[in-house]
Amino acid sequence: MDEIQVRTVPLRELARHVSEAYGVTTTDLVSERLTGEIVRARLCLYWLARRHTLHSYPTIGRVLRRDHSTVLSGQRKHAARMQSDPQAARITSEIEAKICEVTA
Repeated sequence: MDEIQVRTVPLRELARHVSEAYGVTTTDLVSERLTGEIVRARLCLYWLARRHTLHSYPTIGRVLRRDHSTVLSGQRKHAARMQSDPQAARITSEIEAKICEVTA
């Protein structure tokens, strides 16, 4: 039987990749600001954090200064957005490719 290895990425590293891809700062990701690009970056970070870390919604929320239900809702919104917006899907795929380069 093949052994499955789970590779996780530190949340700080994910935040750095997301901020670079969206042209925002890591401080913006945890700020109260609600401008479009910051919100889109934040939702992407929620989605990536659930996919590439073993952190729970409450833990991700604490680190990013949000409630766990905000993280859950945002992660779902980003998943739906990737289905309808090719640019969101492309950006997320590019971030995942960089993450895989780092963890490989």
